[in-house]
Amino acid sequence: MKQRTLGYIHLSNESHVSELTAHRSVLSAADAIYEDVHCGGRIVERAQFRQLLTDANPGDTILCVSLDRWAWTLLDLHASITQLHSKGVTLNILEPNLVFSPDSQEDSSSAIALIDALARWDTTLQKRKMQHVVRGGTRTASSKPARLTKPRLTEPQLIKAGELQRDGYTVQNLADYFGVSRITMVKYMKMAEESGLYAKG
Repeated sequence: MKQRTLGYIHLSNESHVSELTAHRSVLSAADAIYEDVHCGGRIVERAQFRQLLTDANPGDTILCVSLDRWAWTLLDLHASITQLHSKGVTLNILEPNLVFSPDSQEDSSSAIALIDALARWDTTLQKRKMQHVVRGGTRTASSKPARLTKPRLTEPQLIKAGELQRDGYTVQNLADYFGVSRITMVKYMKMAEESGLYAKG
């Protein structure tokens, strides 16, 4: 079977027309290009990404322009590379220059082990962060229940939220990012829109 080069493009916002053109140009030598445009960052939201993982054959190489366009979380990065290696497929991320090849077993195993460790570390930190937000801080058995302090988002944070939303972040993604509840995030987003604050982003 002929070894192929497959390209992958992921853009989360329709305003990235020029970026889409640039990505297509960089990957123009690929035998086929899979595109997920105007969709979220999670793998479950990207139909062409999942199709690419299914279609790739042993010996194929997948090219992606940048790491943030391939995966948005360490867990997704780890899962996708593990799946590709099990099929004998190489992943080449152009920026930064990263090559995950099943041929160099020792190096690849070390890289996957590192990604796996980082993924578990990141998940643990996120859980602890959310537990801290929900509990309103730590407390001992003898202390009174801690009162939740009302989270506040600053103007720079709201402008950043607007930018992330345009890049495809959902309300829940934003709430997790800023460490607030979904209800609080919705309230602040509505206030920002009514005041025209997002226009500053």
